[in-house]
Amino acid sequence: MATGAAIIFCPGFIFSLKGSADFFIYIKNIIMPKDEYNLAVIQSRLLPARPGLKFKTDMANDAFIILELRNYSSNPIIFTSAKVEVIRSHDISTTGAYGREACLLYNDPNSNRGPVTIEPGQTKWIGGALAIRFKGLLEWFPRKELESLFLHETAPHMPFTIAENYYVDILNKKLSDLYGENSAIKVTYTVNLNAGTKNFIIPLKKGKDIFFRDGSFQHDWMAAQLIEPSAIPSINLSSSECNMDKIVCFPDYEN
Repeated sequence: MATGAAIIFCPGFIFSLKGSADFFIYIKNIIMPKDEYNLAVIQSRLLPARPGLKFKTDMANDAFIILELRNYSSNPIIFTSAKVEVIRSHDISTTGAYGREACLLYNDPNSNRGPVTIEPGQTKWIGGALAIRFKGLLEWFPRKELESLFLHETAPHMPFTIAENYYVDILNKKLSDLYGENSAIKVTYTVNLNAGTKNFIIPLKKGKDIFFRDGSFQHDWMAAQLIEPSAIPSINLSSSECNMDKIVCFPDYEN
């Protein structure tokens, strides 16, 4: 018994194509759905937008959504835009700060510095260029409480996590209380302009720590960034490598 799609050619069909390349692209689009990509989220993070503890600006409660994506396909995946949405939530909006890093993509592909390509087997951090705004987030984070947490760094001025692992559960409950029990962030990536899309939904109240690789938000990492705001994640996201955790050393750098 034979199974599969039957392709019927009308007279003159092949000759109407520009060439053999067009022919095979046409066949591929029939057999393979455009929105199926072997793409996985390894880690998700909320990157605070504020430049430092000493500064109080309109973007103090803003955070960029950054996902670490891995391409399990046999072909490169070219990301041309990203759209960030807030679902099942209140007191969160998509009217936050704007990012200009190469690895942060706008919904309009022409507003980006260029597309981001992930080769087969490769992993990159790609996020939305429009930050989300959490109403009253830092009002709940007293500076004294933040400074009481023990900070771990991978290198000077590169905050990575906190020693108090239980604090992740506290953050999950507070985010649920502040913004809705079922609040989540939806990120939709567009591939090759209009070739297809891939979206991921990440709940806010189900955050975990940096040791998990299941696509959940890593709330301990966010807490570390709030304790010691650093420009290094943004510097790394400005490179075509899109490796947010790459160690960068600046001997004279100060937040």
